[in-house]
Amino acid sequence: MQDSESTPTYREICVMRDKHRALEAKEHRLKAAIAGFMAYSTISHLISAALGYSTSPVDAGFAVFFAILFSFAFYRVWIKDDSRWWPVAIPSGMVILISGLVAFVSPLAIIPVLLHTFVLVLVYLRKKSIIALANSSYKRPAAPEFE
Repeated sequence: MQDSESTPTYREICVMRDKHRALEAKEHRLKAAIAGFMAYSTISHLISAALGYSTSPVDAGFAVFFAILFSFAFYRVWIKDDSRWWPVAIPSGMVILISGLVAFVSPLAIIPVLLHTFVLVLVYLRKKSIIALANSSYKRPAAPEFE
């Protein structure tokens, strides 16, 4: 009787597995959203560097610098599957700071502030989903032993 109470039924195992899969899917969607935004930021900074080089080489240099930072963040999030906050937060925080200062001059500069703030929220949500995934009660069963 004791053993039957401690072992989960097939139905409970299916429910735990489905919850675990849903958490994995949520974490993957958040990772894809963050990586997509990092790729978008990399490409947009490279385009702005190419278009603005003839006007201001210094601004083009800053755009290339930000493109390098965002491509590093893309690499860490998508390819290395890194869940740490700093590869995304450092370039996004710098863009928020600079765009926040520019927002006093141009009201359109608030758009990068909002977008990068949204990315920082996504990083926080991904961290929470990774913790929930680690605390998931479903553990994959070991492979059956063949004699």
